[in-house]
Parts: sequence; C-alpha cells; structure tokens
Amino acid sequence: MKYFHMGIHLSGGDVINIWKADEELMNKISDFAVMGSDDESSPDWLVFNHNKAEYNLNRKLICAVKSWEVEV
Repeated sequence: MKYFHMGIHLSGGDVINIWKADEELMNKISDFAVMGSDDESSPDWLVFNHNKAEYNLNRKLICAVKSWEVEV
C-alpha cells in the first residue's frame, strides 16, 4: 500500500508532520497551500481530521509543503 509523509512548513520555523496520509489528503493539502490569496472564493482555512486529530491550517502561514511516498 502507498502512503505519503508530509512536512508542512509554517512561517516562524514550525513544521507540522503528517504521517501515513493517503494520496487524496496529500493532494488536498498541496492544492490548498498554492491557492491564490487574491481569489475571493478561496478559503483561508483548511480543517481536516487525520489519525484521530483535527488540524486547522491557515494558508497565509504555510511557507512550503514537502511530501514523500512510502510503500508499506
């Protein structure tokens, strides 16, 4: 089975690590991070649950998203 590990780098130097994300979640986070801030229809927040935890990401604080594929 294929999973993805992700590192979401925030302004200020913090990193949120997401382990064993599926491809759908990886695409959702990556697409959210690159949305244009001048687009009125794009949300500023992404809320999702993963591994029994709720995450609230503000697009304006995301500096970079790195991901790598892992086969298990």
